[in-house]
Amino acid sequence: MHRLHRGAASGAATRCVPRCVARHADRAIRQDGPTRAYGAVLLGRCVPLVRSVVSVPAGFRRMPALPFTLCTAAGSAVWNASLIGAGAVLGERWERARDVVGLLQGAVIVTLLGGFLALLWFRVLRPRFVGSSDPIRPDGGAP
Repeated sequence: MHRLHRGAASGAATRCVPRCVARHADRAIRQDGPTRAYGAVLLGRCVPLVRSVVSVPAGFRRMPALPFTLCTAAGSAVWNASLIGAGAVLGERWERARDVVGLLQGAVIVTLLGGFLALLWFRVLRPRFVGSSDPIRPDGGAP
């Protein structure tokens, strides 16, 4: 899956991305370096719902396969250990862990949706309502 996304990053998939988004992503990749990508994969493997799609941005960032695999293994180990630990503690009531994970997944969905809406507002809609993005001084002159 990771290699498929990695290959798609250089193909037609990137032509569907608006130039401003592509420029922002390129700038973020250059500024952040690989450490942030590794942390995102590691953390993403511990979060319900995100763990299923974390390979997509890793592929688009052209993350090397070995660090991706190591971060995936570490993140998945944390996730599995926490579920196994919860099952061991709860014993016969292990179904409660499923309820908590369901609540956590709902919180992740709400958070992602809120983040998407905030990004949509601040990057797309608000600049259209405000008009020009050039700041105007109170005296009416240009900066």
